Amino acid sequence: MDSELRQQVDISVLMPVYNAERTLLPAMWSVLNQSYENFEFLIYLDGATDNSERIINQFSDPRIKVFSSTENKGIVFARNELIKHAAGGYLAWLDADDIWLPGKLAAQKEYLDVHPEIKILATYVQVRNHQQISEVRWPVKPAILDAWLFFRNPLVQSSIMFRSNLKGPTYEQKFEYLEDYKFYSNLLGKKSIAIYPQVLCSYYEDTEKQRIDKYIKYDFVGKLEQIMRTNFSILGIQTGKNEIALVREFLRGKAILKEESATIVYHFLHKVESQNRKLKVFETSSLKSIILWQKLRLAKVSPDLRLKILGGFLAKPWLFMAAKKARVLYK
Repeated sequence: MDSELRQQVDISVLMPVYNAERTLLPAMWSVLNQSYENFEFLIYLDGATDNSERIINQFSDPRIKVFSSTENKGIVFARNELIKHAAGGYLAWLDADDIWLPGKLAAQKEYLDVHPEIKILATYVQVRNHQQISEVRWPVKPAILDAWLFFRNPLVQSSIMFRSNLKGPTYEQKFEYLEDYKFYSNLLGKKSIAIYPQVLCSYYEDTEKQRIDKYIKYDFVGKLEQIMRTNFSILGIQTGKNEIALVREFLRGKAILKEESATIVYHFLHKVESQNRKLKVFETSSLKSIILWQKLRLAKVSPDLRLKILGGFLAKPWLFMAAKKARVLYK
């Protein structure tokens, strides 16, 4: 890519493609129909064996540039290859089964132009599956998102736009399928991630069987726990195998917890808050709001601790308002 073109392109849109013939056409149209037009559209065709290549070749838009491999090398390899070729000051991902809503690129570029402290900007998302369409709205305040990232991934990859100078740590192959969460976790404690408060991305959600198959194929649990341990170590917290498994299950699911298991999670939350008061990695009030929100969730899944937890909230009603700052809305 010559230097003149690098100066002309504001945004690099990056799309890895592998056997996406059923969803590729609307995904591509959602990019090409954006109101903001000063972008390049880089596609990595990752050893596809279906009609994906034929669909891509239907388009004659000069902004489209296609890179390809004769063999499937995986999503992490594809992402890193696309980053190598990106010329824009901002990079935006779109997976081939997702869709952007009108105005996404324009809104995110305008926001990032006036907020230089923000390195990654996501959006509210619409979630589609074979049964329904819903919306997911995480808190948008950078300090709260920063603290949320400590516990779990609040961002949808296809919704993000990030600054090209973040190409530094690229995606790590050993975290394939969770490479995005590992990538974002490099910014823990920086308050440099935000969410644009508008639904501008439509995300396709796998079926339960597809998720289970991927969990097994990519060792989802093992990789997630490795990321969690690294995140927790920022506060000097070491977790044993049983403890981290309970915390992981609690953060991601709604299983009913027996008193012994719930108590372990309860003490873990207290440990996080206590360590942060000492080390001041996260904004105190933001982390506290998430801890309070997690305690409300814990009260729902642990009948044995319910009275103890809710009693604390009833004694101090202002805690409910603090917890609401961190809540995630599903509509």
